[in-house]
Amino acid sequence: MEKAIVLLSGGLNSAVATASVLDQHELYVLYAHFFQRPADKERKASDALISHFQIAHHWRVELSHFKQVGGNAFVDPKRVG
Repeated sequence: MEKAIVLLSGGLNSAVATASVLDQHELYVLYAHFFQRPADKERKASDALISHFQIAHHWRVELSHFKQVGGNAFVDPKRVG
Protein backbone atom coordinates (compact mmCIF):
# COMPACT_ATOMS: atom_id res chain seq x y z
CA MET A 1 0.00 0.00 0.00
CA GLU A 2 1.35 3.43 -0.93
CA LYS A 3 1.89 6.02 1.78
CA ALA A 4 0.31 9.47 1.88
CA ILE A 5 0.94 12.50 4.07
CA VAL A 6 -1.96 14.83 4.83
CA LEU A 7 -1.58 18.20 6.49
CA LEU A 8 -4.43 18.03 8.99
CA SER A 9 -5.59 21.40 10.35
CA GLY A 10 -8.87 20.06 11.65
CA GLY A 11 -10.95 22.00 9.13
CA LEU A 12 -13.33 20.75 6.49
CA ASN A 13 -10.77 20.72 3.67
CA SER A 14 -8.28 18.63 5.59
CA ALA A 15 -11.05 16.29 6.79
CA VAL A 16 -12.15 15.69 3.19
CA ALA A 17 -8.54 15.24 2.04
CA THR A 18 -7.99 12.69 4.80
CA ALA A 19 -11.17 10.77 4.02
CA SER A 20 -10.42 10.73 0.28
CA VAL A 21 -7.08 8.92 0.66
CA LEU A 22 -7.80 6.80 3.71
CA ASP A 23 -8.85 3.62 1.88
CA GLN A 24 -6.11 3.63 -0.74
CA HIS A 25 -3.06 4.66 1.30
CA GLU A 26 -1.22 4.09 4.52
CA LEU A 27 -1.93 7.48 6.04
CA TYR A 28 0.40 9.79 7.93
CA VAL A 29 -1.01 13.06 9.19
CA LEU A 30 0.81 16.19 10.26
CA TYR A 31 -0.60 19.01 12.37
CA ALA A 32 1.49 22.20 12.18
CA HIS A 33 1.21 24.58 15.10
CA PHE A 34 2.51 27.94 13.92
CA PHE A 35 0.98 29.93 16.78
CA GLN A 36 -2.07 30.87 14.79
CA ARG A 37 -4.89 32.46 16.78
CA PRO A 38 -7.35 29.54 16.42
CA ALA A 39 -4.64 26.96 17.28
CA ASP A 40 -6.49 25.45 20.27
CA LYS A 41 -9.66 24.85 18.26
CA GLU A 42 -7.70 23.47 15.31
CA ARG A 43 -5.71 21.10 17.52
CA LYS A 44 -8.87 19.77 19.18
CA ALA A 45 -10.55 19.34 15.79
CA SER A 46 -7.52 17.55 14.34
CA ASP A 47 -7.38 15.27 17.40
CA ALA A 48 -11.05 14.43 16.88
CA LEU A 49 -10.42 13.58 13.21
CA ILE A 50 -7.40 11.44 14.10
CA SER A 51 -9.58 9.55 16.55
CA HIS A 52 -12.54 9.30 14.16
CA PHE A 53 -10.44 7.95 11.29
CA GLN A 54 -8.33 5.82 13.68
CA ILE A 55 -5.09 7.15 12.25
CA ALA A 56 -2.09 5.37 13.73
CA HIS A 57 0.63 7.68 12.40
CA HIS A 58 0.31 11.32 13.38
CA TRP A 59 2.68 14.07 14.36
CA ARG A 60 2.54 17.63 15.66
CA VAL A 61 5.24 20.11 14.83
CA GLU A 62 5.74 23.59 16.22
CA LEU A 63 6.85 26.26 13.80
CA SER A 64 7.61 29.04 16.28
CA HIS A 65 9.53 31.07 13.72
CA PHE A 66 6.21 31.91 12.03
CA LYS A 67 5.49 34.28 14.94
CA GLN A 68 8.36 36.42 13.72
CA VAL A 69 6.74 36.89 10.32
CA GLY A 70 3.51 38.37 11.73
CA GLY A 71 1.80 40.94 9.58
CA ASN A 72 -1.57 39.20 9.31
CA ALA A 73 -4.59 38.57 11.50
CA PHE A 74 -4.04 34.83 11.48
CA VAL A 75 -0.89 34.93 13.62
CA ASP A 76 -0.88 38.48 15.04
CA PRO A 77 -3.34 38.98 17.93
CA LYS A 78 -3.08 42.77 17.52
CA ARG A 79 -4.75 42.58 14.13
CA VAL A 80 -8.36 41.75 13.43
CA GLY A 81 -9.10 39.61 10.40
